[in-house]
Amino acid sequence: MDLRRRIAASAFAATIALAGCSSTGEDAADDRVEDETGENGVAATVVGGDSDDGGSPANGTTSTAASEVTTSEPPISAPPTSAPPTSAPSTAPVIEAAASSAPQRLATAGPGVAGVLQWIETSAQVIGEAGAIDVTVSDEFAEVADAGELGLVFQRSVEEPAIWITADGSTRALIRAGDGQRLVLEGVGVDESGAVVVWYQRIDTGSLSNQQASLRSFEIETGVITEIAETGSRDERTDFSALSGGVVMGRWAGPATEGTNLVDLDRVGTAFGGGTQPECSDGQPDCAVYGAATYDDATGEAFAMRLVFNVDAARIDRGGLFRLDPATGQEEPLVAFGWDDGAWYPDDMFIAGDLVIVSLRNGAGDPLPALVYDRSTDAYWTLPDAVFVRPAFRPTLDG
Repeated sequence: MDLRRRIAASAFAATIALAGCSSTGEDAADDRVEDETGENGVAATVVGGDSDDGGSPANGTTSTAASEVTTSEPPISAPPTSAPPTSAPSTAPVIEAAASSAPQRLATAGPGVAGVLQWIETSAQVIGEAGAIDVTVSDEFAEVADAGELGLVFQRSVEEPAIWITADGSTRALIRAGDGQRLVLEGVGVDESGAVVVWYQRIDTGSLSNQQASLRSFEIETGVITEIAETGSRDERTDFSALSGGVVMGRWAGPATEGTNLVDLDRVGTAFGGGTQPECSDGQPDCAVYGAATYDDATGEAFAMRLVFNVDAARIDRGGLFRLDPATGQEEPLVAFGWDDGAWYPDDMFIAGDLVIVSLRNGAGDPLPALVYDRSTDAYWTLPDAVFVRPAFRPTLDG
């Protein structure tokens, strides 16, 4: 499978690291010829028409946005710098995965949930109320995000320098990378103006001295691109779970540090906050390296999964779900599951109402039944089917 692997198979957090630095509007405005390169260096290009393969439109023309747009609004106030997270207490319940189960489950199978996008490498479907399937499409997927009535946004592989959109049986390229660049689809949602946008990272992969990454938004209906924050350099990278709007959490790592940043997707230059800790090995005591993390803008809570080191056995034998306090970096263990190398890994996670949903995969990259945790009752279960899950997004876009 050519799936996007956010987490290395040997451990949760061999993440492509990242630093959350500010990006000024002036810098963004000067950045013209890039992943969305258009005629005469205009920044944003929408490859449209009826082309099935995302090549030149049928009429041979290219539609471009007038310019790359940045905002002049100041960043929101930053929370206090986080303290190093504490190691996990041994009080969280540990559930041993059944080695013979098919498919492997971290917890007992339970009910499905509405409002999710389910997908495997060859098809995707949006699940509505009462389990009804609102839309089903087939293609080759390495990452998928739901854009509601506008269609599904996806990447076919991590190597292909394009992000696509499919709707009404037609597929076209939405954003293309330039030479020496690659794109990482991060999610779809509505910005504060009400526009439906795609969030993605553009990573410049040229010479080592010039490598950098930035988090950007792309308005599907207008082609306007906004650079939100610088998210990486030669030695640092950031990884996000599925983005759907508001303030989000990024997991970053550098040569000797790991931590988290909060980024407001509606403000330019707002990668702020974050805790760091001394260099350590994933899963060791006091080393909180998260394989997936998500933030609830409404409550200020964050949730994350990471490996847990067994001091008595001197090895990693559990993986746990934690509630985080972004202002202090403190962890509250919620539930832990038996773990062995290659057995299971978090693929992504997001919040849907009271539910924290964790998409899972095995060491081969195949999907496992997702974990669902109800923070209002502390109940948890796994979804019926072995599929990857992401947030569904089914708004009415006509006002």
